[in-house]
Amino acid sequence: MADKHNLERKQLFEILEHIYNEVYVLDRHMTIIYVNPACYRNYGLTPSEMIGKNHNSFTGNVWFPSIIPHVYAAKQRM
Repeated sequence: MADKHNLERKQLFEILEHIYNEVYVLDRHMTIIYVNPACYRNYGLTPSEMIGKNHNSFTGNVWFPSIIPHVYAAKQRM
């Protein structure tokens, strides 16, 4: 069973790495913990330039306006 889950994780990672749309994941402190390569195409920033930084550090110059704080506060889709 563990091997099956590892395979599924690897497949999911491969999908995320090659999907056309950008995907980025924030933790509960709004720190970016994952960014796929599509973010480079959209923002000119590599994953290593984004991962570990707070989402708010990109608000105003990359993401404007940002809806993320509203989604976190309401805990629902907008």
